[in-house]
Amino acid sequence: MVLEKLTWAGASPLGARLIRRGLLEPVEVSAPWRTLGAVSLVPTLCVFVLAVATRRPIESLIAGSLVGLVILHGTGFIDGFAQASVRVTTDADVAWVILVCGFMGGLIGVLIRTGSTRAFTEAMGRRVRSAKGALGATWLLVIFLFVDDYLNSLAAGSAMRRLTDAYRVSREKLAYVVDSTAAPGSNSGGNAHE
Repeated sequence: MVLEKLTWAGASPLGARLIRRGLLEPVEVSAPWRTLGAVSLVPTLCVFVLAVATRRPIESLIAGSLVGLVILHGTGFIDGFAQASVRVTTDADVAWVILVCGFMGGLIGVLIRTGSTRAFTEAMGRRVRSAKGALGATWLLVIFLFVDDYLNSLAAGSAMRRLTDAYRVSREKLAYVVDSTAAPGSNSGGNAHE
């Protein structure tokens, strides 16, 4: 079904009621919108099935994205991919994430190659005596690295990986501690890009 004009808020019953009562302004989008119904679940199912079957999440996400592009654009999915890529990469927030992750990931790669993270891990290893201590040190490191939540995840995860491995802390637990502390920790110090 192709709709010539879609009242964005009026697409739901609640939105239609709020528009009738004058509590919400309708926003009209004049572009051909297709409602795909259950077909829109196919890319997600593709990702889920492939990830479980192959245990390769990155390839599964790429395959699901390609399936979604084929559903949306048919045989012109390569052009649709190019347009979507340009639209996403020219967004200021996405550009910030790419720059931060790219440059900080490169910096962390340099620190790993030069042995700085190994020296840091050895210094922390002299003070830490248990698995709980390793996770506590990870938590403190994430809080003190309050530049950005992406930087926190990259830096703390790579710096503390060897120490937590030495105390047999699972990578999943390390990832949980880093991720659950990164955003609140970076917000406590403020973000430079916001």
